[in-house]
Amino acid sequence: IGIYVNNAAINPELESGRIVDEDDIEQIVATNTIAAIALCRDVFDHLSRRGGVILNINSVAGLRGSGHEPLYAASKFGLRGFSESVKDAWFAAGVRMIDVYSGAIATGMSSQRPDVADLIDPAELAAHLVGLCATRSFVVRELNVQKAPKGPARQEQEKIVFANGIFDLLHPGHVKLLEFAKSLGTKLVVGINSDRATKLLKGL
Repeated sequence: IGIYVNNAAINPELESGRIVDEDDIEQIVATNTIAAIALCRDVFDHLSRRGGVILNINSVAGLRGSGHEPLYAASKFGLRGFSESVKDAWFAAGVRMIDVYSGAIATGMSSQRPDVADLIDPAELAAHLVGLCATRSFVVRELNVQKAPKGPARQEQEKIVFANGIFDLLHPGHVKLLEFAKSLGTKLVVGINSDRATKLLKGL
């Protein structure tokens, strides 16, 4: 193991839309805090022999709280408190710890949301995080991520194609050439050789 991703979590509040009962509270804390911390400790014992990265997928709820999911937020605050308490000592021992405070990601936990298609793309986020784990001249301690605002539909990028020739007598071959050139972009610019260039090329 060189990189450990601490990603497991549950959030019954998100499903029920209310503060859950005592049994759910125990499960939330057991999964999101106790298990996450225990796994960090076990992985550190392994990585401290060779170096590596622990990547905690926390939440913005663990950074600022969340009124509609207070127990989930509390469990994530617990993970944050542990991470901030050991991060410097573990870094000195050769193990980086990166805390990712992310907004809603388009995964199973958010699958019931009507805007799930507009949430953070997990594949795009994962690709970015892999790069953060491999930096050499600097280290990232934490990352705060939020979804991009939904803007207007992306316009097609303009691509200009240039073609030139003599075209003194336009024939079907020229037409096919120009049609093909136009198909390669959004705009076609045609350059016509000067009389002097035509004389030099054709020997007239």
